[in-house]
Amino acid sequence: IYATRIYPDVPEAWINLGAVYDSINNLGEASLCYEKAIELDPSNPELWHNKGLIFERLNMLNDAISCYDECLRLSAANVGAWCDKAFAHMDLQEYPEAERCYGEILKIDPNNVDALNGRGCVLVSMASFEKAITFFDMALKIEPKNIRILLNKAFALEGLGDTENAQQFYD
Repeated sequence: IYATRIYPDVPEAWINLGAVYDSINNLGEASLCYEKAIELDPSNPELWHNKGLIFERLNMLNDAISCYDECLRLSAANVGAWCDKAFAHMDLQEYPEAERCYGEILKIDPNNVDALNGRGCVLVSMASFEKAITFFDMALKIEPKNIRILLNKAFALEGLGDTENAQQFYD
């Protein structure tokens, strides 16, 4: 708090105070600090991303998506913002939008295991099991022993009715 009194026009002072409030789970105050920092430096994509994360934790998902959109307008290659936007769309059950977000990540980084797995999970939610397995297999080529992806693939196999092949991933 002291730094924002001495340096009220320095965005970093507000960012640091926002991080402190965030760390003690005072999300309302954290949001106000990020708003002040954005007021001082509206072209900083990370400020928009951080504010979006606060909104997401407050379950204000549409507001979070708006912040992520502004972050991505300023920094289109921000993989973290694309990923968090995908999570928000998943929580809203807006699966085509979530899949599009993962697709954007894969344009930036085709070997992003989290995006490959995330896209597979979205496709499972859309009951597109065969296509989901394709993405899980791509992720498993990179991380063949990733338990989370193996279990997601098993779930997709079960969705196809292939419980025999799914069982091997549970053992």
